[in-house]
Order: sequence, then C-alpha cells, then structure tokens
Amino acid sequence: MFKKNIDSLIIPLLNIAIAILITSVLIAAIGVDPLLAYKNILRGAFVGKTNILATIARSTTLIFTGLALLFSLGAGLFNIGAPGQMIVGGLASATFSIYIAPILQLGPYVSLMIGGLFGAGIGALTGILRYKFNINEAISSIMFNYIILEAESYMLTHVIRGAKDASKTDAIPIAQQLPTIHGMSSGFIVAIVVAFIAWFILEKTVIGYEIKAVGYNVVAAFNLGLNLQTIIIMAMSISGFLCGIAGGERVLGNTGAFRYDLGMMADYGFDGMLIALLGKNPFGVVISAFFFGVLREGALKMEIFARTPSEITAIMRGIIILLAASEAFFRRKIFKKKDKSKGRPL
Repeated sequence: MFKKNIDSLIIPLLNIAIAILITSVLIAAIGVDPLLAYKNILRGAFVGKTNILATIARSTTLIFTGLALLFSLGAGLFNIGAPGQMIVGGLASATFSIYIAPILQLGPYVSLMIGGLFGAGIGALTGILRYKFNINEAISSIMFNYIILEAESYMLTHVIRGAKDASKTDAIPIAQQLPTIHGMSSGFIVAIVVAFIAWFILEKTVIGYEIKAVGYNVVAAFNLGLNLQTIIIMAMSISGFLCGIAGGERVLGNTGAFRYDLGMMADYGFDGMLIALLGKNPFGVVISAFFFGVLREGALKMEIFARTPSEITAIMRGIIILLAASEAFFRRKIFKKKDKSKGRPL
C-alpha cells in the first residue's frame, strides 16, 4: 500500500516538473530570467504574514473544490458546474448569515452548512438529469452556471444588496464570521478535516468503493447490482456540497473581507478539476491545491518585480492539464510493468 501511494505521487510531481521546465523556456523567450520569475512567485506567496495568509486563503478554496471534483470524477462524472455551485453556496451562506442566523442565534458553521446544502441541491439536480433523462452532466452543469450567474446579479441587486454598493453585500455580522487563528480563517482547518473525511469515505467505506466502481466501469457496476441512480446522484450531491462549502467559506471567512462580492468566486471551480486530476487522492489534492495557491498569490509579485505577465502562471496550469491528460502514456513509459491479473499496462 505504501509503495502504491508513492508511485501515485511520481506522475503528478513529474507533471509539475515538466510544466515548470516548459514555462521556463517561455519566460526566457520573452527576455526574463526564469529563476528571477520563480523567486518572485515565492516572494509573493511567502514573504510577510499578509502574503502567507492570502496564500492559505486561496489554497483553502482550492482544497474544497479539488475534493469536490475528486468525488464526481471518481464516479466518472464531469462536474463543470462547480463555479455555479460555489456562487449558490456563497449567496446562500451570505443571505442566511445576514437575515436568518442572527434571529435564530445560530453560529457561522450553520451558515456554512447552509451554503453546502444549496450547492448539494444543484449537484443532485445535475445527477438526476444525468440518470433519469440521460442529459450529459457536463452540458447541464454548464447551463446551470449561466442561470446562476444571472441569479447572482439579481440577488445582489434586489435581495442582499449592500447599503453603499450594489456589487456587494453589507459586512457579515461578527457573530456569523468564521473565527480566525492569528489572522488565518478557521476554514483552512475545516478543509484539512474534510480532506481526511474524504479519504476515509473513498478508501475505507462501501460508498467509496461503489463510487470508484461506477467510475471505473459503469457496465460492470450495473452487472454487480449496484444502484447506479443512487451512486450518481450521491456523487454529484457530495461534489456540489463541497463546492457550496467553498463558496460559503469565502464569504464567511476573511478571504472576502466577510461579505459577498460580485466575482469573488473567480475561476476556482474550474481549477478544482485540474487539482483533482493532478492530486488523484484527497491528500494529493491538498498538496496540489497549495501549489496552485502559491501560483495564484505569487503571480502578481512576479508581474511587478520580474516584469513577467501574470498570465504565465495560467499557461503553466494549462500545460499541467495537458500532462495530466497524458498520464497513461507517462505511466507506461516510467513503470513499464503489466497488471498480472489483466495483462494490460498499469
């Protein structure tokens, strides 16, 4: 088991190394020293308490979205609706924490769970459309993204509009804000706990086995008598729940200055797909999320001090996607071994 886990880390690390090498060539081609560029990425991510906290905050969101996509991909489903589910979760958490939780005297973690439940609802609906009507989940979830973007604009303009700005809400009440530890949102601790729970579910429970069985071979899973409807809807619901939690954490934590701000969810949901592909398992997701958190936070410093476009980090992420998609090729070339039980390359 230990050797298997080590082997599973070799390919992602190789992907990152190759992506860095290719990106270095591109940076050198525009007349910038690659070492200087990378030095400033690290400087922007780790020098000073403010930068460190910002890196952790970005990584926290990416851990949640990476774990979310890990569950849907595990079942062979493409949850392209992660950005919309994050928005729904953020809006639900903001609305609940401002208007309902203070009246009921509920704490911030209840508001966080509310965001998760709304995200789960969208995920479940996507799963139902997939199983009941054979509507591809990638298409339906993309359509939900467009609907939710319009709903976001309406909510901010007419329902939870701030007193001074229609693009953001008023500040979340102090009692509804996630506690901070030396300036770090407790959402990071929640993300790490969720990663352990995700690992336990996927590796130690029947539910995890069934999800992976459907993802590996849906026909074989059906022949084994697995309830495909339940598994598909459950996988999409869990994925949506974690995306909703990601959105809620950005609102209730200090990442968004304790308020919902238009566009604050950015493209974290799409990055979750890449992180899940790269990480492969919950602990790998944590490491990958931290790596991309460093890239995101350090990109601005690289642009200012190394005169390197911040978009270069987006190119690096794209290269990693291509390499992750080519994993089977690398695995055959590196390990060069056969699965004795099936006689095919691992």
